[in-house]
Amino acid sequence: MLRRKTRLVVCVGAFLAVAALVVGLAVGGTTTNSAPQPVEGEFPGPPVNVDRPFVDGVTIDPGNAASIAGFSAVFPKHSGNLVAGYVHASGTSPDDQAIGLVYDNGTSRFDVIEDKTRMTQADLTSLAGCDHGTGCVGAWTLVQLQDGTQALEISGPQTNGLIWLHGERRFDVFGPAASFSVDAAVSASNDVENAIT
Repeated sequence: MLRRKTRLVVCVGAFLAVAALVVGLAVGGTTTNSAPQPVEGEFPGPPVNVDRPFVDGVTIDPGNAASIAGFSAVFPKHSGNLVAGYVHASGTSPDDQAIGLVYDNGTSRFDVIEDKTRMTQADLTSLAGCDHGTGCVGAWTLVQLQDGTQALEISGPQTNGLIWLHGERRFDVFGPAASFSVDAAVSASNDVENAIT
């Protein structure tokens, strides 16, 4: 449980550290919390390495992810070419395991991370109220995917992405802001969600 919470805090912390301006979507049903860009001298957060989504990651054949993670990965069909797959290092409890898939859509690489979670929709929604006084930067927006699923959109000077829940799984889609637009993140997230249902 501690490892699961640590992984969630690290994942959400990474988004907190690098999120900034929110780009409006034509998806409807949005709520926005805005904050100023980091001022000169503030640490904007660690660089995002989309080619290696887990610090302790082990490269895997994505087709064999289920045997390691204990659940089957969702493979979006229209988001780009699958470049690599990762899971956490050996010794990770199956309950704390995650699958990280790296995609290339022709203009950017981005990650699709999937894991089991005990996070609730209320937990996810509460993250949109990001407290900028505690170091959270940027603006976070609640948006709806095409099927009505509520997601947390995070955009910023270093990364753009979405986080959402589907049953007992959490999905994170993110990539570098310079090449992976908010629209690309929403499109890839819709593709992932469509592959589930």
